[in-house]
Amino acid sequence: EVKNSKRNLPLALIISPLIILTIYVLYFVGISTFLGAESIMSSGDAHVNEAALKLFGSFGAKIILVFVVISVLGTVNGVIIGMMRLPYSLAIRNMIPNSKKFDTISEKYGISLSSAILSYVISILWMVIHYITQKYNLLPNSDVSEISIVTNYAGFILMYAAVIKLAKKGEIKNKFMGYVVPILATVGSLFILYGGLQNPLFLYYVAFCILVVVVALVYYKKKVNLS
Repeated sequence: EVKNSKRNLPLALIISPLIILTIYVLYFVGISTFLGAESIMSSGDAHVNEAALKLFGSFGAKIILVFVVISVLGTVNGVIIGMMRLPYSLAIRNMIPNSKKFDTISEKYGISLSSAILSYVISILWMVIHYITQKYNLLPNSDVSEISIVTNYAGFILMYAAVIKLAKKGEIKNKFMGYVVPILATVGSLFILYGGLQNPLFLYYVAFCILVVVVALVYYKKKVNLS
């Protein structure tokens, strides 16, 4: 679906994170200078409202809050759009239960509606879990997204290893792209993984993910044997 994906996709994956990184760095430098590090650490996420109150007053703070909500909803929308491709992709390969419910494309919308609904339900579930953990302070100075992001980066290491393997086979000719880039990416993932280990619930989450993978492998092997 991406026009000239061989050229545009790598550009998007490189340029977009650099732009986001620049914005984040500028934001944190600015907010730390304006409020002070101690104030930010003590107030947590409320520091956004505190800064908005000082800069724009009560009405301005509400406007900033509206922008924050729109930004979060935009992120959720992007996550759901990306996520709803996965059940369909697995279904057409008969790799999930009730595959026939997810491999049907709507003639009107051009997507799998069942896959989209499942993705929406999963997002709602995560929102409820996030609310509970924040409401009852189950993850002090953290949230549920931190653990899932760290686990995701741990999975990326396997992908980087596959890139190096392809380079060894000669399928990736450029040595910089085949060796240097995945090695640097692995180092970055290990750094994030180390940070995630500080979370007391991280190991429980990893254990749950491993259990899901094992169940999925057993299910897939049974399907292969039956076919």
